[in-house]
Amino acid sequence: MQSLGKTFIVWGDVVLGKESAVLAKLHKSIVIMDWNYWESDPVPFRNSLARVRGNGSRGLGAPGLISYRWGPRPGTSQLGNIDAFADVYLASRDPASLGVILTNWVPSRYIQNSLWDGFAYAAIAFNSGTEGARSWAFSRFVQRHWAAPWNDTWKQAFALLYDAAPIYGNQKETPLGLRLPVPFSTEAELGAALKDRSNPANPFPRLRELLVAVQPSVTKNVRDFEALLLSVRYLEALFWRQGAIQERTATKRLGRESAGSLIQTIAVRDRSLLDELSQDWDAGRPDDSPAKLMPLYGMNPKDQLVFQWSRAAAFSADLSAHPDRFFAALHSADLLE
Repeated sequence: MQSLGKTFIVWGDVVLGKESAVLAKLHKSIVIMDWNYWESDPVPFRNSLARVRGNGSRGLGAPGLISYRWGPRPGTSQLGNIDAFADVYLASRDPASLGVILTNWVPSRYIQNSLWDGFAYAAIAFNSGTEGARSWAFSRFVQRHWAAPWNDTWKQAFALLYDAAPIYGNQKETPLGLRLPVPFSTEAELGAALKDRSNPANPFPRLRELLVAVQPSVTKNVRDFEALLLSVRYLEALFWRQGAIQERTATKRLGRESAGSLIQTIAVRDRSLLDELSQDWDAGRPDDSPAKLMPLYGMNPKDQLVFQWSRAAAFSADLSAHPDRFFAALHSADLLE
């Protein structure tokens, strides 16, 4: 490959972990890409780079922005992951290091053009250091990308934006402890939602208020700001949808009429948001994309944001047209008068 002007790169999870004996057998020209999307402690990366250097090889750091751990937004711990890689693979000036590549996975997990702030943070961490990124990455981004003056409202919005990002599965806790729910779209998922008594807080109405407050100051790349706002409104709707059932059922048992009213409200809100999500998709992505229209092999429901919401909206619309089914589901969960 070198004779063709190409460099062979391998993912490092096998040669640095699962089958570490393989490392010594690799040609020294092969670059080891040390990927990891969950650690925010630089020590494991420092140890990995030391092994790469000791083997006479070269390495690349590969943190993540959106990975399997997240839904439409990365959280605060993901910034720490970026920082840890930057501190080892860039700030250390290790001759075995070729630098850092920021990875970002599965575009159907998130709303297009809504993640530029995260890329900007990584760019500053990689080029100016992590202390600078933590201190002024977001203010620089707001001032340059949106041509808006930085103020305390922006500061609050970005802090909440990352602290509130819900994480998927049984990963480490986030600052607000939010887990990413999947919008129920089947009888079984509805039953699980009805029996869930966790009733997590919904910080996204507050986050939306903060962003709406600064929206008039955005005079550049307005569509990108609107994409960010739509992603927050999606999260707000997602948590409202789950919480609407839990809150009502925690405070009172529902009669047939109130149960019908609840599912009708959910259906109307689901449809309205689906229209916006679909229009946003079609504005920059193929409107006949399988990722939008059908379940894809190897994907979880949370990996296809628009498609899963379309399923959820269709389900709530069907329940709204046949409220006795919703009433029966509530009855099975013992939530009725």
